[in-house]
Formats: sequence, structure tokens, C-alpha cells
Amino acid sequence: MDSNTEARPLLAVSPERHLLEGCVSTQSLKERLPTGSALAALGQLRQWLAELVELRQCPLEHWLDLIGQIEKLAEYHQLRLVPQYLDAQRMRKLSESEIWRTTFGYWQQLGHAYLQCLLRYQAEPDEVRNFRSRLPLVLTRLLHTLARQHEWSLLRYAHVEERIWRDLGQCYLLAESWGLAERRCVLHEGRPGESTPKQELLKTLMLSMAAPDALAPVQLYIAERLSAHLSPYFALHTTAGPGCAFCFDLSLHQPPTRVAGGAAATTAPLSRFFGAGTSALALQKLITQAQQHGQLTREVGLGSEFSRADLLATLHHLERHWADARPARRSKREPTLSRMTVLPGLLPALRWLGQLQEGGKGAMPIPLRAESWVVSDHSAEGFGATLPAQPSDWLTVGTLIGTRVQSAAAMRMGLLRRITAETDTHYRIGVELIGQQAVRVNLRPVLPHQDGGPMSKGQTAILLSLRPDEQDAVELLLPPDALGLRRLQMQLGTRHFIIETLELVEQGRDYRRVRYRLLPLG
Repeated sequence: MDSNTEARPLLAVSPERHLLEGCVSTQSLKERLPTGSALAALGQLRQWLAELVELRQCPLEHWLDLIGQIEKLAEYHQLRLVPQYLDAQRMRKLSESEIWRTTFGYWQQLGHAYLQCLLRYQAEPDEVRNFRSRLPLVLTRLLHTLARQHEWSLLRYAHVEERIWRDLGQCYLLAESWGLAERRCVLHEGRPGESTPKQELLKTLMLSMAAPDALAPVQLYIAERLSAHLSPYFALHTTAGPGCAFCFDLSLHQPPTRVAGGAAATTAPLSRFFGAGTSALALQKLITQAQQHGQLTREVGLGSEFSRADLLATLHHLERHWADARPARRSKREPTLSRMTVLPGLLPALRWLGQLQEGGKGAMPIPLRAESWVVSDHSAEGFGATLPAQPSDWLTVGTLIGTRVQSAAAMRMGLLRRITAETDTHYRIGVELIGQQAVRVNLRPVLPHQDGGPMSKGQTAILLSLRPDEQDAVELLLPPDALGLRRLQMQLGTRHFIIETLELVEQGRDYRRVRYRLLPLG
């Protein structure tokens, strides 16, 4: 390791005395952090938190002040790491795993430090009587660390630990019993904005009920920021009612659920009913902002680096899933049991299609990166599959895949719409099938002299149906840089068609899904 990035030992002149035992300034701590690496700095801050809670001889007030200093220093490094994580094109690769482990570990250690403050207060309330005025801050920040652990679990497509639900329930129950659930305090040192234990709990619960397993990582991050921004509008009561469509039991150590019919009559004493409350109007205003300006106001906490498409997709997603009525399924699921070959990515799918079409009906080539999934249910729109192991590196919501059932002759394209970690080793995958059949076609400029960029010499694409719709239109999947011309010549086998762009339906990392109108050849 480079000497510039190594952390300096936190020891005073006397080796018997840890530096954190005495008064130490934030600037002094900052100077001892590794330089040039946000990851190393956050790891060192996590280590200091672990060392601090072992210094039992330090006064409780001293503990809390140092925890606040460390948390303030960590904020800058977290802000540097989040974009790196969201920009990762594959999950669970080495760099992504290191960012996740360090960040999640930091939030877990910070939560443990605040929890130790509460435990010390409960163990010796007479000796730390003056500490009671700081309990709202400790409770709010502890719930905030649990919210962050929940968010980072979702970003990883990991199973949310039972410990997180347990600590959320117990911490909020303490806040209620001490009459501090709605006591406001500053959440971040040196930054404007206040929060309460109730708001911090609701941020986590509402994000959990927003079908986060159906959001891509960037959209999930947007949803967390929106949940935090709208938390003052959310509702939490001891009985069910309008605006409180969900339920969380503070004692069960389990995630929240949607209220079933008649649930209010059999309410457990520690059940809390919650929901969107009066946030619908505020959510509508945010949708209008995103539609008109392509971004949201600074108060939401989202910069201009997030696309209009991701903002609107997330806002509409929250609107659907936070409604009092459960979103209706477009078609009924039917149980099934079959094996399917799955291949991620547009270009690999194009090569696979070429092999299938060149080999004829008897061809059964299986690409090297292909996986074999067991399909457990299907509907008119897609299918569900169970993976009894850690998901592959490429698995993320929004990924384009080519699919082929063993007994089927044709190949179809699909989009991963949901990844649910049912346990630490079992994952449920939800796939939306697009089009009726995947067929490789060639695209060229209509006129030879036209400059179509990458398509001037021809471009392969995937036609999603052999039959146009009622508007005489078809959909194609193309590489992201392949839309240089409005009109194109499409070759399907020995037949030629002229197509004209109608609209961009959807765009992912490695594909564009575009709708074209068929034009007469003349």
C-alpha cells in the first residue's frame, strides 16, 4: 500500500492512551485519514467507531460528540462512493463488492455505536441524567443508520436481515415509550434540515412497500431520496384507515405488509398502520416538475445527473405502489415447471440468433455465457424463475436477455423486471417478455449515399414480431448508437421493407427499443 494512503495510528504520545479518549478536533481526525481513497477513508472511520465503543471509561457525552464528528467526516466520502456504485455495469464484481462491503459495514458500525449509547443510558440512567435531552438525536440517527442499511441491502439485491427489522421496531418502540417519536432534531451535523424518529421509520417502511425489487439501482436510489423528501406527508397510526394501507408489527422482526381485508379487527397491540398519507399531491407536483424541466428541485437531494426517464419512471412507480389499492396484474399467473436457456445482452443475443437461423430448425446451439433457469410460473406477459444460488454478476433490473424454452423452436427477448432475495441463497426473478418472436434483421440507409454513422455499411438488429400491429408498426431492438437515420431499409430474409421511426419505447445500457412504421417500398 502507498504510504500516502495508510492511516496514521490514533495514539497520543503515551501508547497507553488512545487518542479518542481525550479531546480531539474534527480537523485533527481529518488529517489522520488516508488520502486519495474514499474507500480507505470510510474504512478507517468505521474502525474508529469500533475502537470508540470499547473505551468504556469515556463519558457518554464524549462518546456521542465523537460519533457525530466521525459521521460528519464520513459524509463527504460516502458522496464520492455512491456514484461509483451506481455506475457499476455489473453487480458483485470485485470493485462493486468492495464498495458495498465498506459502505454497508460503515452504516452497520455507526448504528452499533448509537445503539451502545442507548444501552449505556438504560443501564445507568442516574449517572447520565443530563443525557436525556440528547435522546431524540440518538434515536433519530440510529433509525437513519438502519434506513441506510436497508437501502444498501436493496441496492445489492440482498436479503434484508431480520436484525434490521428487529432494531427498527425496538428503537421506534423506545421512542414512543419515551414520548420522543415526533421530537425534531438536526439529522446531519452542519447541514440544514431536521427529522424525527417517526419520519426515519416511515422512510424505510415506505421504501420497502414501493416494490424496490422491481427498480434498477439508479431508480432505487432516486426512490430512497423521494421517500426521504416526502416523509413529512406520510401517516402512521395504531389503526388502519385511508392513507394507511400497510402494516408493520414492532415486535415481529419481519418486513411490513399490505393490509389484508379485515386485518384491522384483529390488530396486535404493537401493530402500526402506515401509508402515503397526504403525499399524493406533493408526488404529483414532482411528476410535473420532472416532465417540464427534466429534473427536480434542489430540496429533493437529486442532482442533474439523473435522467428525465429514470426520474419519471421512479415517480410513476411510487405513485402506483403507494396507492391504497394494490396495483392490478395485467394477466393471471399460471404455475409451470420448465427449463429455459437464458443469455444476457443484445450483441450476444444477436450472435445466438444468427447461429439458430443459420443452423435451421434442428440447430440447438448453447452460447458459452448462457444459463439454465427453472421457470416456476408464467403469464401472457412473462415468467417467474427461481435461482437456488447467488445470482450472476450481470443480473440487475433492466437487463435485456434472450430466452429459449427447451421445447420451443423460436427464441424470444425479455427484460428483467424484478429480483427478489427470498433468502440469502434463493432468488426470485421476474421477466417481462417483449414481442412474440425474436428474428435477426439487417438495417441499411435507404439511399447508398446517406451517412448513417455506424449503420452506413449495415447494422443487425432484432425484430420483435413478424406481424405489424394495427397501426402497421413493428418494434426493433438496436444497439444504443444505431439510430442515425429516421428512415431505414430493413431486410428480413430475402424481403425488403422501408421503415420510419415512430418513437423510442425504452432504452437500456446496451440497447434501444424503437417502434417503426412500415412504409410502401415505392
